[in-house]
Formats: sequence, structure tokens, C-alpha cells
Amino acid sequence: MQFIPNRLILYFIIICSLTNIYADELENKGLYTNKFVPYGYEINRLEFIGNKDFTDSELSSKVKSRPTNIGLLHSLMLMYYDEGLENRHTPKLVMQTLEKNIRWFENERRVFDEKVVMEDLKSLESHYKNNGYHQSQISYEIFPDSNTKENVLAFYIKEGKRYSISAVTYIGLDSIDKEVKDKIKNVLTDHTGDYYSESVIEEEYNSITSTLENNGFLYIKSSKPVIYINDETETDSVVIEYVLGKRKKIGQIEIVDIRNGQPAVSNNMRRMQLTFKTGDYYSKRDELQSRINFLSLGVFENASISYVSDSTTSDSIVNVKVSLVYNNQQNWEVSPFVNRTVFNETTNAGIEAGYGHKNIFGAAQKFRLYGRIFARDISRFIGSGNSTNEYQNLLEYEYQAGIKFDQPYIFSLWNWNVGASTNPQYAVRNILNNFALNTFSWPFTFQLRLPYYTVINSIYLDLSFESEKPSGLENILNQDTLTNDIAQALIIYSSLQDYDKFITLATVSLRAIGDKRDNPINPTTGYYLNTSVEFPIADVLSNYIRTQIKIYSYFSLSSQLTSAFKLNAGHIFLDFNSDFYVPFDRQFFAGGANSIRGWTSRKLRYHPTEDSEIVNNPLYGFLENFVGSTSLIESSFELRYKFKRPEYFSDFLADQIESLGLVAFADIGNSYDWLINDSRSDTKTSNFFNSLAVSIGAGIRYFTPVGPLRLDFATPIFDPNNNEKPFDNILIHVGLGHTF
Repeated sequence: MQFIPNRLILYFIIICSLTNIYADELENKGLYTNKFVPYGYEINRLEFIGNKDFTDSELSSKVKSRPTNIGLLHSLMLMYYDEGLENRHTPKLVMQTLEKNIRWFENERRVFDEKVVMEDLKSLESHYKNNGYHQSQISYEIFPDSNTKENVLAFYIKEGKRYSISAVTYIGLDSIDKEVKDKIKNVLTDHTGDYYSESVIEEEYNSITSTLENNGFLYIKSSKPVIYINDETETDSVVIEYVLGKRKKIGQIEIVDIRNGQPAVSNNMRRMQLTFKTGDYYSKRDELQSRINFLSLGVFENASISYVSDSTTSDSIVNVKVSLVYNNQQNWEVSPFVNRTVFNETTNAGIEAGYGHKNIFGAAQKFRLYGRIFARDISRFIGSGNSTNEYQNLLEYEYQAGIKFDQPYIFSLWNWNVGASTNPQYAVRNILNNFALNTFSWPFTFQLRLPYYTVINSIYLDLSFESEKPSGLENILNQDTLTNDIAQALIIYSSLQDYDKFITLATVSLRAIGDKRDNPINPTTGYYLNTSVEFPIADVLSNYIRTQIKIYSYFSLSSQLTSAFKLNAGHIFLDFNSDFYVPFDRQFFAGGANSIRGWTSRKLRYHPTEDSEIVNNPLYGFLENFVGSTSLIESSFELRYKFKRPEYFSDFLADQIESLGLVAFADIGNSYDWLINDSRSDTKTSNFFNSLAVSIGAGIRYFTPVGPLRLDFATPIFDPNNNEKPFDNILIHVGLGHTF
């Protein structure tokens, strides 16, 4: 709330008299005119006077009137125009050009409109009365401010006494079953003595309605809350009436296919997607979950559910009709792609060719045969700049060929569907010109799909089998620069080189994922949770236990501004007394476009006992980039701003500006226990907290249908290894999609 001291007495008189100034009196107000606003009086400032319980920003969101908001280009042109007026030697052509360009921005000007202001008065009055201020009085005035040479639109507010609630009564619920009545009691609150708030009453009303809808009441009618105002006691009593009709049970269920020339999904598979059956009470929540289940199969373009009362049997029975519209089930494609790895979230780009079928055996089984070639961690290569490290500048290529098969339903567990998938694949990863990893993997995944309203949405059980063999490693082990220290540091790869069994990894992992983001590509509210633990099931070379947790949360601060938070932590338990190997993708790396952005990809780690002879060896760059760590802690905070659509540009330019965003961020974290030794480093528990690296930065976003294109600028501000000085180095990161 803002007061202008020398007008305080005037404001008080106006509030008391509640005098409205109408448009036909404006000429007598001495309002300022502007040659660039020839069609009315410009609003330069908007004020709210007398508000105590609501902020100016809250009230501003309730009105349509807005003050002029001149942009940067407009301001620059006005500045040059004013300077030109003061200089009589300014060419007329220049002034005419400036004037013409200034008029191009006329939509940035806001002009007084009495009709709009009268609507604003009603909106403000409604807002106050909906929050218990039944005696509130609101008026307005537009006047010139001689100090600033501005026209001010002021809303004067006399809030008055805020009424409290004497009672909230729901009519029509007495006849319902005791079971449902008990559930409703759990969502009811005693509001006696609370200040009246329409939003609080509405929230409770929605909870009651939802309880009824999920417990058999299909046809619910209700009145709007009726408010009885008692001015003597300064209290409100609220009455809401329900007309419920009969509690309905599900009768016959008919599933209708609109196939559009596509093969049908088996009747058993279709019925397995329904979360209700004949004899169940109607539930809106089950209806929604069933539609989600149908659409998640990927076979159907649309799934609708309708109800028809069965008057021939009982007015308590409704028959159900499920209509399924099929989409195209087969596709051949050759296309470029950008994706992220599952474990370390590095950004990859390449090209893929494949054939896919969404219903290959008639039970919504997905089949895909593919081949792809791509570059791994491209942001690392782009952000390497002028690095002289050959290992930092090189692009790592990978070739893959494989088959994906997904069976969405095998059996039910506690009324929840369990599906399975497998993906045998052969891959060749070229790390250097003379060093590659050849991997045959065959994972099996079982997925338990939980209801959408639970904290966790899916639980996965993964069985993974891999055979990984290096080629060309002997070229590194035979280099002249290889010392005993470097040979020891290469233990993780030399163990793989010497292993003579076919299977190098056999593990089982459990993953729990909860995804409540409002938009997976550009979230503004909600959270994402991913926890996992992986452990061996056979005595092979990869004999480790790996744990990891990721938590992302998002809060909308306004229609344009979002805050985002990330926590990512993981640890690998190893037996250092025997040969060991951790696949590259399971190792932990810190630094890079999706990690601590003040450091280049894979270059951030805590190593208090690092051997200086190793650091000075030419093979040190290989170790830095291709040997990870056993522990990781990282966290990030971002403020994400998305531009509004401007009104004063052409559609094309307005589209481009609306697609732009800015981000400010801070990252903190590190990786620990570098896998270059056959024994654990001397990292202590306290080191995990006092050795966290910190970086800050800002970035630009361009939003596309597949996610925002990202350009980030970051600098370290604290390096626990004392290698980087604050603000000495600016790194550039490029990527697709938000960092998290």
C-alpha cells in the first residue's frame, strides 16, 4: 500500500465521500495529453489507496486497467525524439522517421476507459465481498500528478469489518449411506469463528463433491453457496444444497472399437485396462484412471466412457459404453534424434532408422527394430572451447542395433497391472581412435503401474545382463608414457581386459518413480521423484551395489516465473579387495551442461590425495574423462522466466518473443572416490559437505514443441580443489530441454 503524504487529506475526503469521476469531467481535471496518444488520456500509474489486508499486486491481478509499460526500444526512440526536439538543427526527415517508428509502438500505451474501470470496480468489490468484507466500499479517480507529469488512476478502498463464519450447512447429505457419510466427515472442517473466504468454502465443497463422485453418485446437482449475512453479529452462515439421486452401481460394460482399418486389440487386453467392473459403485476416479490406462497403450487416439441408466432392471444400475478410437499402428522412419542417457543424463545426438508396430500380436504389444549412430555427451564437446586436451575435444561415437519388445500387461497385482519389456542390443562405443567398448546387453523390465493419484506412479524391477569387452586397450597400456602409477589408475579397464568370462554384469535393480509435473517438457508446478538400487545376482566382474535418488520440484511464482529445485545423490558400494568393474554409464561424473555448470563435463571431482605424477602424465586426460567416481552429490536451484506475448509486434515476431525465456541458476555439488585406485580414497564423511563446489550462471531458452533449446553461461565461485578462481572462467553449455 502506497500513500503520497501531500495528498493524504485529499484521499481521506474522497474515500469518505466515495465520489466517482466520470469521463465527461476529465477535461476539467487537467490531465496530461500526449501527441502519441491522440485518442484519449494515457494511464501512467496505477495505485490502490486504503487497502490493508491485500497487497497492491493481489489487487492488480483483479483489474483489467493497466498503466503504460514502455519497452526498451520504445524508450530509446522517445529519448532520441526528445533530444531532437531540443536541437533545432535536427533534420526533419530524422524527426519524421522517429515519430513514425514511435507510433508503431502505440499498443504499449494504456488509455483510460470508463467502461473498463467500472468493470474493475465490480471485480474489486466482488473480491472483497468473497472474502467477508461485506461493508467494503470502492471508488476511483483519475488525476494528474504535477510532480511527475503523469496521469494516475487510483482505486480508493474502504475495507470495513471482515465478517466471520457462524455455520456452514450442507443440505441433502442426510440420506446417504453411513459408509459414504463417514468419508465425508473426514473432509469436513469446523469453520465456526473463521473469517469468511469463498476459496476455502469452495475447496471443502470440491472435496465433498469428489468424495460423492468416487462413491457411486454419478448425477450430482448442487446449488451455489448461499450466504446469509447477519450485520448485527457481523457473521456469515453458508448453506449449500445437494441433489444426489440414487447411488449407482456399474451394470453391463460394452467396449466399442472404432478401428479405422487397424488390427483390433484383444478383448482381454482392453478389459484389463478398466479399473472398475460390473457390481462396483461408480467412481469418477476409476473412470479417469481407465482412460489413462487405455491411452498409455499407445494404440488408441481417444478413449471415451459414457453411462446409460438401466431402467429395466433397477434405477440404481448404469450400463457403461467405452468407445476406443484406434490410431496408426505401424511406422517406418529414418530421423535425427536428441536424447539423454538414463544414468548420467548426458545429451546425445544422432540419427536412427527403424520399424515399429504398436500391436504386433493383437494385445497392444509394442515391437521396434532399430539401428542408430550418435555422438555422446555433445554438450561436452561444444563446451570444450579451446581446450588443448585431446580427450576433452574428441566426440565419442556409438553404434547400436537392437530390438525392443513391450508387453503392457502380464498379470494384475492388487488390482494394478504388471507389464514387461525387453531390449536386446549390441553397441560399439568408440572412445578413442584405437579404443572402444563392445557391449551386448539384454535387460528385462517388469513395470507395476500405480494409480495416477498416488505419490509413486510406477515401480520397476530390472534384470540386466551384459557382456562388455574392450578393444584397443592394449594400445593405451603399451604407450611409452605409461608409468606404474598410471597402470594402477587404469585398474578399472585393465580388470575388464583380463576378464575371461562372457558375462561381465548380472544385476537386478528396483526403481520407484513418481511424476506429478504439470508438463514433463516445461514444468511449472509439481515434482519428479526417481529412486533406485541395483545389486548383483551372480559372481561376475561387475560386483557392486549402486544407489541413487533424484528429486525435482517446481513452484509457479507467477504466470511467467517458475522456481525449480533439484537434488541428485548416489553411491556405489564396491569390494576393492578383488578385481572390479563398473560400466561407464553407471559411474558417477560431475560437471557439465546437466550437472555443476561451472565445470566442463566429467571434470569435477574431489581428490585430496591425488598423485602429482599422475596429474603430469599425458594419459591423465584419459583418466579425467573416462574414469568416474563412486559417489555423487549435486543440487541446483533455478529461476525460470518466460516472456509474455507482446501486443505491439507482428504475429511472427510476437511468436518468437513468446518462445523466449531467461534462467538464473546456482549449482552445488561434487563427485568423490575416484576409481583410479584399488582402495578407497581418504574421503571422510565431513568432506562430503565442506568440499562441495559452487557455480552460478544465467541462460537463454527458446521453447520448441520437443523442449527448450538451451544456452547457459556459468562460472565457478568456489572450488574445493583450488584449481578454479571465482569468476575467472565463463563456460558455455548448449542443450535441448531443461537441465531438470
